[in-house]
Amino acid sequence: MEKEFCKIGIVGKPFIGECSDEWNKNVIVNGNLNDIVYKAGYLPVGILPISPREKFNMTDSVDSYELLQFDKDRIRQQIRDLDGIILQGGMQTLAYEEFIARVAIHNRIPIMGICAGFNTIVRVSGGKVIEDISASHDKEPDELAHSIIIDPDSEFYRLMGKQTSVQVNSVHWMVAQLRGIPSSLRIAAVSPDRLVEVVEGRDSPIYGYKFHPEVMAIEGNKTYNPIMKNIFNNFFAKCEEYQKSKTVFQEKEM
Repeated sequence: MEKEFCKIGIVGKPFIGECSDEWNKNVIVNGNLNDIVYKAGYLPVGILPISPREKFNMTDSVDSYELLQFDKDRIRQQIRDLDGIILQGGMQTLAYEEFIARVAIHNRIPIMGICAGFNTIVRVSGGKVIEDISASHDKEPDELAHSIIIDPDSEFYRLMGKQTSVQVNSVHWMVAQLRGIPSSLRIAAVSPDRLVEVVEGRDSPIYGYKFHPEVMAIEGNKTYNPIMKNIFNNFFAKCEEYQKSKTVFQEKEM
């Protein structure tokens, strides 16, 4: 009998040319994420975007596009058989990503958001992200930008080998303040200037990372730290648990 692989969906994003707000027809799935999923023995599945438009807001603000019922039905069909979902980083957050997150959270499908994906998780959970006018967190992905302070009561603390601080990269201009995080999410780590870097669902498999662990988990990168692999191994374990216990897919979002 053929092995049933755990299916991890990676939400695709349109490729955006530099200094342009044009929607390119190419769809990007982060190569590092694809490799991490595949090499861990799972099946990476690209989730294709829907309803392309000619232009969009270049800042990571709320997408004003209103999904049609046809759009929603197609999204549900793409994700109903998945065992986990990763919202990758990027320059913008689009309406279909927020809808995917809502459906995943409603069905308790394990979900991880990185950078812009972190923003999506915070927003759909009832929180808020704002623009960092200082741009102090917008650095290069292959350099360590600052440390983060870890809550000893968090799951993230265990994943980081019970360290209370770790160095991370930083490539973003949208940030979450402490007061912008809803009660359904635990603040697991903050930056030295008290901006939220990691969130966890209090009673759901929800994980948000403002930095880029998929870069730091790749050997050969200047920021490589093998402990970052724990983030993904823990997530994959949650996906396996979901695969074994999942029941009827709920068609509605949260």
